[in-house]
Amino acid sequence: MGVPGLWRELADFAEDATLADVAWAHWTRTSTLFRLGIDATSWLYHARKSRGGAEPELRLFFFRLVRLLALPIAPLFVLDGAARPSVKRGKPVWLGMHPLEAPFQALVQAFGFAHWRAPAEAEAELAWLSAHGTIDGVLTDDVDALVFGARVVLRHRAASADAPLDTVAVLDTRDATWPYDADALVLVALLAGGDYDAHGCPACGIRTAMTLATSGYGAKLLRQFREHFPPTTSQAQLDASCAPWDTFVAQWRNDMGHELQTNAYGRLARKQPKLAQTLRASAFLGGPRARHWLFDYVWPCTSQRTPRRAQLEQRAAQNVVVSLGALAREAHTLFAWSEPTVLARFERAVWSAAYVRRLLDAAHRTPVDELADAMAALMAGPRRPMVLAVHARRRVGQRDEARVSFEARPFVNEVCQALGMRPLREPCERRVWVPVALLRAQQHGLAHIQADLAAPRHSTPPPRLDAYLETVSKSDDSDVQFIEARLRE
Repeated sequence: MGVPGLWRELADFAEDATLADVAWAHWTRTSTLFRLGIDATSWLYHARKSRGGAEPELRLFFFRLVRLLALPIAPLFVLDGAARPSVKRGKPVWLGMHPLEAPFQALVQAFGFAHWRAPAEAEAELAWLSAHGTIDGVLTDDVDALVFGARVVLRHRAASADAPLDTVAVLDTRDATWPYDADALVLVALLAGGDYDAHGCPACGIRTAMTLATSGYGAKLLRQFREHFPPTTSQAQLDASCAPWDTFVAQWRNDMGHELQTNAYGRLARKQPKLAQTLRASAFLGGPRARHWLFDYVWPCTSQRTPRRAQLEQRAAQNVVVSLGALAREAHTLFAWSEPTVLARFERAVWSAAYVRRLLDAAHRTPVDELADAMAALMAGPRRPMVLAVHARRRVGQRDEARVSFEARPFVNEVCQALGMRPLREPCERRVWVPVALLRAQQHGLAHIQADLAAPRHSTPPPRLDAYLETVSKSDDSDVQFIEARLRE
């Protein structure tokens, strides 16, 4: 998607990281969640390659969303809209709804995450949100997000269904070493060929296009285009002849041809007189079709100039509020899992993520929230602390982590209540690795946490819910076999 070969040429400017590293570094620095805009189209594309078991595409979504839940991230999933181009790279594009969109959106909502349908292309909408600081980064496989002006782009390092979600290459266009602006990358797309015009300038490769883009030709072209064709320009006006623009484009082609012939800036690997002659003799960027391509790059269809803008900004700023009961019911419906199966799978994957999310919520409590918590505690009576004990410590990259135990019974019973199962009455401790910075940000039991961090308690991990699950799944042998297999892992 986008400009072929552009990701490869930009690889030297990318920093390899994990999504966890990016998110926790942002949280440690700002004490806020990393607002990540996600190109939902790439997730839907990855899901098509999922194989094995029932509903493999939805299971891919489910476990990726679980991993997001365990990180200090507020995701905004953006879907393509009806006004996206009907033809890309010379081929018709299906403009209908993807068959997985409805269940995907249902899962996203069940996790408490936000989603949004762009007017046209999702990558253009995400780039606009990034450029205006509404989101902190864009997760996509489409390099056009950079062409449209996104400031921070995270790309799946290996774009496949089996690749870990959190392995990403991070490109930050705000870095002092970044040599391209959005205007330069638009010129690269026009010269080397992109989604709107796959052919580009004949015989102009990606490296030549990028060299010309850093020589100011992109900025000059787009500055003039904005003056001649503002965002209010109609389709009819783009189709009509514009003599001043045509005159400028002819001179601009001649200037760029002179650079190709002489290498006056000294940036080209060699002089290219043949390409210079071809460019001067061609009608490159001449005619109404080229004006439409330029307009789509310079003034993409986004929510920026629509009444929905305020709604989108509110959606992007919303906090993550997950209901384990609602999530359990959604999993029960989408995957046709029995009640014990839902509980077993949540024990393996969801509770630890939900616990980390509640630690994040507790770290961001306001005085009003604290007063409400105190009143609720008086009504409910004594309760166990959120962090029962610290058992070990480790170093992961630049991040210190601690292995802590927590009381999982509230999570178990929230799911049990939603599914009509008998509640668990015995204590249920579980363990998870969490950043030390998150523990130190807790406002309750900090002295107890600090003491445990100084002297971790080494003990045997608690058993899983095997006995409880046996009592609630006797009527379903397949579920018993599944649970027993999971408990042996």
